[in-house]
Amino acid sequence: MKIKMYKTDDGIIAKIIDNEKELEFSNLDMIDYLYKTNTDIEFEYDDISEEEKTKIVDLYNKIKAKVLEIKNEDSSIECDPK
Repeated sequence: MKIKMYKTDDGIIAKIIDNEKELEFSNLDMIDYLYKTNTDIEFEYDDISEEEKTKIVDLYNKIKAKVLEIKNEDSSIECDPK
């Protein structure tokens, strides 16, 4: 998955790039992708400062770590069929 980040007059906008089409960004889509795959998300930046990039990457890493934590918890749950 690739997410494009760019600035507008209203702030930073994110779009998901899928087959060269820009789709509306959804946190749920991103989280679902991270949960279902072991693939990192690629970011593309347009007119984003280094400070903003750092904040975006830091937030992404926190989200990814939490998703991996939950994923590992889910895989360690034992089923007790009765």
